[in-house]
Amino acid sequence: MIITKDVLKKIEEIAHSKDVEIGGILGMKTNNVVSYFVADLPENGVGCRFDYSPNIDFLNTQIEKWAENDIQFIGLFHTHFSGSRNLSDADIEYVKEIMMASKGIVEYLYFPLFTLPDNELTVYKACYNGEEIVIGKDTLNVI
Repeated sequence: MIITKDVLKKIEEIAHSKDVEIGGILGMKTNNVVSYFVADLPENGVGCRFDYSPNIDFLNTQIEKWAENDIQFIGLFHTHFSGSRNLSDADIEYVKEIMMASKGIVEYLYFPLFTLPDNELTVYKACYNGEEIVIGKDTLNVI
């Protein structure tokens, strides 16, 4: 995943400003660089320290607005306070649900985790491999 320094910095700032897990969506134009994001903050829905619960209506509205401006939805990020750089079982199930809902629309989606207190972004990429969804780590390139 290629991401701009500006977007990564904003994700870091928002992650540090909240005492609950947060998340949001990532977007790009045709250059394959993640240069857009919208945070899904606790004010938009229910959140707790160790469980990010996305506000699906809020995020879908943002994705529709992006589409009107030729910004492509390319994934979701969220934070982990536990220091774990791995997707949880619940995360994996959610990734699979999103991929199934996006079948035929997107080839792949990114699901990066911003880990606190380490301030590390671990990128996961989900794609279709024949008939199954494959989730694996991806490289992070900041430009």
